[in-house]
Amino acid sequence: MVYPRRKWKLHSPRAASTTNIRLILSVALNILLAGAVVLMWKGNNAMFRLDLRSYAREWHGGHPSDAHAGSCWCGDTDGYCLCTPSLAIDLVVMTGRDHVWLVRRKDTSQLATVGGFVQMGESVEEAVLRELAEETGIKTIPSRPRLIGIYSDPRRDNRRHTVSVTYAIHLDGTEHPEAADDVKEVIKIPFSEVENHTYFADHKTILLDYRKILQNELGGSFQTDFQSSQGDFANDITRSICIG
Repeated sequence: MVYPRRKWKLHSPRAASTTNIRLILSVALNILLAGAVVLMWKGNNAMFRLDLRSYAREWHGGHPSDAHAGSCWCGDTDGYCLCTPSLAIDLVVMTGRDHVWLVRRKDTSQLATVGGFVQMGESVEEAVLRELAEETGIKTIPSRPRLIGIYSDPRRDNRRHTVSVTYAIHLDGTEHPEAADDVKEVIKIPFSEVENHTYFADHKTILLDYRKILQNELGGSFQTDFQSSQGDFANDITRSICIG
């Protein structure tokens, strides 16, 4: 019987070791390259974010000027910031037609209507309910808020240019407002004595406008003054008021 010759292949331990080392070095190099790419990407993003922060500090518009801030939206790459007035709501809270609830601010100790800025993702109607609950503790209202008007005069708020959508609600007398949030106290005054107090911003104007609306609903006509030349700040504020 003739046995076939076997081909023997000599395996060198040194050759195997060299191959393993090359494989390990290749894998390590690939890992290092991948890590470098990730670090470069993160670094570029960090620089990009820093650039956006610097863009956000630039002023490219808005009214009235640098002295009055507003709300700004800045572009991702060009650094242009579109600046617009900050949106707020104000709420005249009444008990019947004879008394109005006001809040006293902690920062200035002035009287003010219930209100505040509209938050991102929030409608003005939702802001009305939130601010009412935050400042007075009232979480439900007996009727739908009534739109009074839009107050957009750049002079109305010394802090920044704001536009306020103003509403009125009439409580049924069972509610008991209590000071909360950034409010020092909540007080009720006769609606006929609005002029006898000092108010924040143009809130006196808002109260007088709504009182005039109620008065004219009982009889007579109501003419809206978009801007008066009388020199009285309460009458000289530019605003658009709903009639009836």
